[in-house]
Amino acid sequence: MKDYLKLGRRLTYNLITLLQFEGIFKLITIVLIVPIYTGFTRMTMWMTGYSYLTAENIIRYLTHPLFFIPLFLLAVILILYIYTDIGAVTFILHKSYWRERTDIYHILLYSFRNTWQLLTHRSLWKTGLIICIMLPLLALPLVPAMMGNLLVREVIVKKLAANPYLLTVFIILILASVVAFTRWMYTCQIQLLEQCPSSEAIHRSAQLGRGKHITDLAVFLLSELLSFCVYVVFLALAMLIAMALEKAFGSTSLVNPFSTSVMLTITTIAMAFLAALSAPGGYMCISALYYLRKSPAASIPEKEAVSCSFGSAFLRRNAKYAASFGWLVLILSIAICGVYIFMDYRGRFNPNIEYLHKLEVTAHRGASRYFPENTMAAFRGAFEQGADWIELDIHQSRDGELFVMHDSSLYRTTGQRARAWELDWEEISKLDAGSKFHSVYAGEPIPLLSEVIDFAIENHIRLNIEIKPSRYETGMEERLVSLIQEKDFIDSCVVTSQKYSAIQKVKEFDERITTVYVMSYAYGKIDRLQAADNFSVNMSAVTSRLVSRIHNAGKQIYAWTVNRRHNVEEMLQKNVDNIITDDVPLAKKIVGENWISDALHEYIRWLNRLFR
Repeated sequence: MKDYLKLGRRLTYNLITLLQFEGIFKLITIVLIVPIYTGFTRMTMWMTGYSYLTAENIIRYLTHPLFFIPLFLLAVILILYIYTDIGAVTFILHKSYWRERTDIYHILLYSFRNTWQLLTHRSLWKTGLIICIMLPLLALPLVPAMMGNLLVREVIVKKLAANPYLLTVFIILILASVVAFTRWMYTCQIQLLEQCPSSEAIHRSAQLGRGKHITDLAVFLLSELLSFCVYVVFLALAMLIAMALEKAFGSTSLVNPFSTSVMLTITTIAMAFLAALSAPGGYMCISALYYLRKSPAASIPEKEAVSCSFGSAFLRRNAKYAASFGWLVLILSIAICGVYIFMDYRGRFNPNIEYLHKLEVTAHRGASRYFPENTMAAFRGAFEQGADWIELDIHQSRDGELFVMHDSSLYRTTGQRARAWELDWEEISKLDAGSKFHSVYAGEPIPLLSEVIDFAIENHIRLNIEIKPSRYETGMEERLVSLIQEKDFIDSCVVTSQKYSAIQKVKEFDERITTVYVMSYAYGKIDRLQAADNFSVNMSAVTSRLVSRIHNAGKQIYAWTVNRRHNVEEMLQKNVDNIITDDVPLAKKIVGENWISDALHEYIRWLNRLFR
């Protein structure tokens, strides 16, 4: 143990440089991986002729001959990326072993040089096999954190548990991978540091660890456990901060969603750190074991490391600009990551895959549980609570203005005994839509639809606009389409209605507008209703079979009105695309919890009970 600790301290000589490199390298990865992943998914779905993937067609999609062409290219890119990361970390640790300082530029030059050699020396497939065997064990700290993920739970765990033969094959593969890992774990270090072919490196790795395989595996697993413990500490920090915010700001209606958002944000950051550093932590452990098993004779050729043809001479001549360039790359990466995270939060990178599709939350009539429904106060509240969409209802005044109101009668929310089409907008605009909810909102006016669209554009939130036409209101669909076109709002809204003829008219005026048919119950072949791009179904009528049928037709399904915890969880299990709810904070909290493992969720609950 003394030797392990002594060597561990020695390998931290360039720790700051290692962290700087991993920070920049992983940020650039995030910048690139989102469009690559989205592009790969969309390209393969287009090539194979699928508009939506579900449990029923995923096997046919994955076994389609055209799927393997982009998959092979993606696998090659992934192997080269991981090998570059391994090369960089190995270089840093080797410099640390010999007590030599290094910098990010020479790290990149060395790792890119070795990656290029891997690609050109026809040893890619052997090294790729080694990396594929190592990767699951290097990502071991992520497994407990991912066990609560719907994809893992539904697709992998349940299907394996239900098929004993498949489970047996899976266990055999895991055991074979562990055995292979213990024999070949030093292959990359030997290949990089001793500059030998992959076949020879594989043989030397088995020889180097002979008689120590079980010990080496135990030390490696201990280091992976340590990485996971750091993640758990971050979770504890998230809970403490969330509870401190609640105590500091009192018990207002927005505190719970705000503190929950803080907790989930820190959890996400911790998960990102775990994903970014678990593999390098594994490389570091393997490198330490390599040096313990190997005499110090093997050293990296310094001339080759700094004289490769990727511009090191230029960097030496312009050393004063190098640091500025590094900071520029870091700042740009963070900025682009922020843009991607925001766009992902708003659903811009939401793939049409049943088990990966992120369930979105729509605020029913705005944040109607906390504010007077269908008012600007409710819409501002929905935005503050983190809703992905705002649902609202529109009617038409006697003089043709489109305003926001659920009922055709104005009495329930304003006390005015009149119908929407009986008054001009000037009269309607003077009504009080807030007092009946609470005296605090006295004087809250009924908003025009154009006002709400302006608010949505300013705050980058999407609208679910339900039209409720009657025989007294004429030309409503045409006016609505004209307003959406005028505001350039086509890509940020859906138009819904319980009258199929209404969405047919919308499609006639502009087929680009996404339409949703709203139904209390669903029976028959509803996916053949061509004017409906998507469907909004009463929660009680949503079944797993209906969801799969709609998804297989390349369309989405919304569930309304989902206000209780067990109902939200049920809709998550059935893989609906969007839930419409009066209680946005509750829905967002449950959706967020869905991506935290059950064990960690219980840990958070335990902390909550402990500190309250």
